[in-house]
Amino acid sequence: ETLAQIGPVFQRDIETHIPATLAAFQSILRSAPRDGVSVTADQRYGPDPKQMLDVYRPTPRQGAPILIYVHGGAYVTGDKNAFG
Repeated sequence: ETLAQIGPVFQRDIETHIPATLAAFQSILRSAPRDGVSVTADQRYGPDPKQMLDVYRPTPRQGAPILIYVHGGAYVTGDKNAFG
């Protein structure tokens, strides 16, 4: 419902829309199962100290699909831990 209200104009008022989007998903994130997933945090993928990623793997992982998520930020700003 929140995303439908915001619509395709997310970046026009990003200062309002980011907190609203985070708030909309907090209950889902809190209730998401944590077991069956291993996390390997802060894996370097380049020479810059900011070039790090986290790898989430379901266990068992045989035959599991792969999803790569790249944060927007126009490659000039943002941090994977900025919003907890």
